[in-house]
This record gives sequence, structure tokens and C-alpha cells, in this order.
Amino acid sequence: MRTVDPTIAYKAVRAGHSKYVRAEPIAALYEQGRVHHLGRFPEMEEQMCCFVPGQYEGSPDRMDALVWAVTVLYFETVFEEKQQEHPEIAYQRWREKVFRY
Repeated sequence: MRTVDPTIAYKAVRAGHSKYVRAEPIAALYEQGRVHHLGRFPEMEEQMCCFVPGQYEGSPDRMDALVWAVTVLYFETVFEEKQQEHPEIAYQRWREKVFRY
């Protein structure tokens, strides 16, 4: 990305769990009507509609990027609304709760 635009803002992330596990709580936000798309994203929507864990050919890269983005944006919004804890603390608390085995 920085070869295209050296000023672009991004946050490097590292997966600690499978794509399926990371996507479950975000799928719940979609089911609750808390996530909406503005614009058209046909390739991403195709991945979202066709993804079946263990049966999907290739990598659902667009869907995975969406999961990361919604996770960050959702917790920043929650932080702004509640003004209680920093988004990274809220996210860590959420991860501990969701990924408890």
C-alpha cells in the first residue's frame, strides 16, 4: 500500500485465531443489523455469500479485511458513545470474552 501512497494510514494486524473464529462475532453484528455497506462491493459480497468454512476455494481476503475493519470501527464507535475505555482496551476485553475456550 505504501508503494502506491506513502502517506496512507494503516494498522498492521496479526491473526491469533482462524478466519472463521474471527468472523463469528462480526457475523452476529450483521444479523443484528448493526453493519451496513454504502456503495457496491461485488467481489467482497460474493465472498461473503459463498464462504463455507473448509469448502471455500482460495482465500477470502476481502471478507477477512472486512472483519478486521468492522472490528476496529465497531469498537471505536462504542468507545466514542460510552467514553469509558480506550478502543484497544475494549477490543482486548471483547477478545478475551469471545475467544475463551
